[in-house]
Amino acid sequence: MNDYTPSALKASLVVFSTALFFFFEFMQMNMFNALDPYLMRAFSLSAAELGHLSAYYFYAIVLCLFPAGFLLDRYSTKRIISFAMLACIICTFGFAYAQHFWQAALCRFITGVAGSFCLLSCVRIASRWFPPKRMALVMGLVVTMAMVGGMIAQTPFTIIAAHVGWRNTLTIDAIFGIAVWLAIVYGVVDYPPGSKAHIEKNHAHLSNLGIHRSITLVAKNAQNWLAGLYTCLTNLSLMLLGAIWGSMYLTQVRHLGVTSASVVTSMIFIGTIVGSPFMGWL
Repeated sequence: MNDYTPSALKASLVVFSTALFFFFEFMQMNMFNALDPYLMRAFSLSAAELGHLSAYYFYAIVLCLFPAGFLLDRYSTKRIISFAMLACIICTFGFAYAQHFWQAALCRFITGVAGSFCLLSCVRIASRWFPPKRMALVMGLVVTMAMVGGMIAQTPFTIIAAHVGWRNTLTIDAIFGIAVWLAIVYGVVDYPPGSKAHIEKNHAHLSNLGIHRSITLVAKNAQNWLAGLYTCLTNLSLMLLGAIWGSMYLTQVRHLGVTSASVVTSMIFIGTIVGSPFMGWL
C-alpha cells in the first residue's frame, strides 16, 4: 500500500465524477424508448430498420470493448474519457440534426465507441482510489448512477419530446452533456497523490506479458466465461425492454399511453437503482 490514503470524500468525488460519463452514456443507450415513434417518422423506418439504427450503438460496443480495455490499461484514464465524452457530445448534436439514415447511424456508432469506455473507466479509477474491500459497494453505486441516466431517458425524455420535438430534446441532451464533460475534466484524477509510482509498479508486469499472453490467460479462466454469461443474460431484458422495445410493445400491444408506458419501463431502472448498492453492500 502507498503511504497516502485519500479521504473518503475526495475518493468519492473523483470516482463519481468519472461515473458521470457512465450516467450520460446510459441516457444515450436507452433514449430510443422515448424517441421511437419520432425516429420512425423522421427517417421513414420500419420496426426492423429502427432496430438496426439502435443496434449501431451496440455493434460499436462489441467491437471496441477489448481495444478500450487495452487503452485504459496503458494510457491516462482521464484523457481517454474526456476525449470519448467530447466525441459523444458532438455525435449527439449530429444525431439531433441528421437528415439521412446513414448520418444518424454513424453518430450512433461513434457514440457506442465512446460508450465502450464508460464502465471500464469507472472500474479503473475506483480500483485506484478505494481499497478492494469497498469495490463491490462503490461499483454498485456507480451502476446506480448509470441507471438514473437510463431512467431519465424514459419518462422525462418522453415528456420533453412531446413538448419540444425529438431534435430539440437531443439538443438539450447534448448541452447537458457539455456540463457533464466539464465536471469530468475538473473532477477526475487518475491517481491519488503519491500513489502513481506504486500503482504503476504493480501493473508493470502487464506490458511484459504481451497482448497474446494476456488474452490467453483471460480466455483460460473459466470464471471469466461464467461471469460474462451471467452478466449477458441479466442485462438482456434491460437492453431489449429498457433501451428500445419496451415502450413500443406496451403502447401497441397493451394499448398504454406513451407516458404510462415510459413509467413502466422506468421501473427496470428504479429496481436496479435500489438493488445495485444493496447487492454491493451485501
